[in-house]
Amino acid sequence: MRYALGVLILLAGLSSPAQASRDWRSEECRFQSLERPTWTPREEWLTARCVLERFGPIPGGMAELQSVGECESHWNRLARSSYLGLFQFAPSRWFWSVRGFDPPAWDHRLSRDWRNSRSQIVVTVRTVRHEGWGPWGCH
Repeated sequence: MRYALGVLILLAGLSSPAQASRDWRSEECRFQSLERPTWTPREEWLTARCVLERFGPIPGGMAELQSVGECESHWNRLARSSYLGLFQFAPSRWFWSVRGFDPPAWDHRLSRDWRNSRSQIVVTVRTVRHEGWGPWGCH
């Protein structure tokens, strides 16, 4: 059984089960919990890079995404004032933004929980591609 699994992985062009896991994660930009149970800055960075590659460039690219996140929340996914998260979405807009920008082809959908970094990054990038940076005061 183990041998058959190894052969299948090699036939698929992958070097190991760990490589298969990385490839699956990168398909849907799922990098959370790679290093520990909560999000790390590295996991958020990997997610942001993946999302930008998956959905195409945004004005200012990764540098602008990081800059706006830093300005809005000090890149804190749990930041909460009258707005929420890394990019400070209005609570009344969050549900509809996730619903409208959730990639339909992904098996692992976005979390409706605003505290999820992956959801915040995907929704922000897709919103910027659709509307530009206008909704953000830090741009």
